Amino acid sequence: MIEIRTATPELMARTRLPKPTRTMRALVAVDTETQETVGLCAIYPDGHRLCMLADISDRMRQDKRALVRGYRAALAIAAKKKAPLHAVADPDVPGSAQFLEHLGFQQLTGDLYQWHS
Repeated sequence: MIEIRTATPELMARTRLPKPTRTMRALVAVDTETQETVGLCAIYPDGHRLCMLADISDRMRQDKRALVRGYRAALAIAAKKKAPLHAVADPDVPGSAQFLEHLGFQQLTGDLYQWHS
């Protein structure tokens, strides 16, 4: 089972991303059997907009319900900020753009997508 948790510095250190250089709100996905961190989704301010980044393992991609649950929790954080949220569809991940559209993002240009609460 995969559990979505608020990221702590300890959990962030267990992800593949470098130590954050800016303030962000982040969630991590943890495999409750192995305690392995299998995903991360973070939202950070960038001027008048919010940006979202994610690092999702193959294990996390296999559990579609947990994947959607995690992203919806991240969108709930963004909704409180009342600013547009931008994300880039990863061209190396098949279905990335379609998944963003499933979550309610709209394509702005190329791989850039925007979501409004």
